[in-house]
Amino acid sequence: MDLDNSQEASIFLEFVSYYRLSGYWKSFEQPNTNKHIFQKNVRFGDVKRLYEFDRKLRLLLLDAIERIEIALRTQWTNYIAQKYGPLGYLNEANYKNKLFHEKNVSDLRTVFKHSRDEFVIHYRRTYTDFNLLPVWMATELMSFGLLSRFFSNMKCRRNENPIAGRFRLEHRLFTKFIYHLSFVRNVCAHHGRLWDRDIFVSYSLPAKPEGLAGAFSGNNRNGSEGMKLYNTLVMIDHLFGFIIPYNEENEWKGKLIHLINCNSQIDLSCMGFPNDWRDRLIWRVK
Repeated sequence: MDLDNSQEASIFLEFVSYYRLSGYWKSFEQPNTNKHIFQKNVRFGDVKRLYEFDRKLRLLLLDAIERIEIALRTQWTNYIAQKYGPLGYLNEANYKNKLFHEKNVSDLRTVFKHSRDEFVIHYRRTYTDFNLLPVWMATELMSFGLLSRFFSNMKCRRNENPIAGRFRLEHRLFTKFIYHLSFVRNVCAHHGRLWDRDIFVSYSLPAKPEGLAGAFSGNNRNGSEGMKLYNTLVMIDHLFGFIIPYNEENEWKGKLIHLINCNSQIDLSCMGFPNDWRDRLIWRVK
């Protein structure tokens, strides 16, 4: 590898570990060998640019997932409070699997017990007769993963969930995607490599609406059935169409496309992008 400037490379490696960066230069190594020999004309700047691309991609995903997460918290809170009351989310009769529900409530009790949030402290002092929060407070205390587990365990008639229906998606698919999204969020929050990651928290692709179905890539898995990021981005854009104004949806999409355009040397197939992705209607920004 050509270091370009050995002093700059040395300083960079002081603050971004060798092991972390090695995950990015694997794609620059000669294929079909375990000797870790680089291909010809590989420069340290190429690896650094890929690292920076992935870092900026994670920040874009965190921005998007934050909006979706808050929207889901709000939708679930309103539904539970109106249908079952403030503490109805604790009633096991409203869930499919009793054991899963008991574990979810137990995890929430642990968070509640150790929380130092101001609203939790005030609630403990004011309402000594209750040992858990009303749903509109509880959802603010839950992690995204715990919220997704409560949500996916809801009982639904004929597999119809009014929250999933709000996004024109079938319940089982939507709940699995939300769990998938909570995993992606954790990768981003812990600064994991996202660009070429195989995501093994899977979900099924929706067959409708047609405009959405046509945007997906059918070749979005690797040989071991891990999912790539491209279809996740398509689903995020679909959800954005319901939760944020049209101009903000285009702004986020525009930032993503700009990031890709500024890094034309990045292998998008490692993210599951099809060759004709630019021709698909969903990626046209007005």
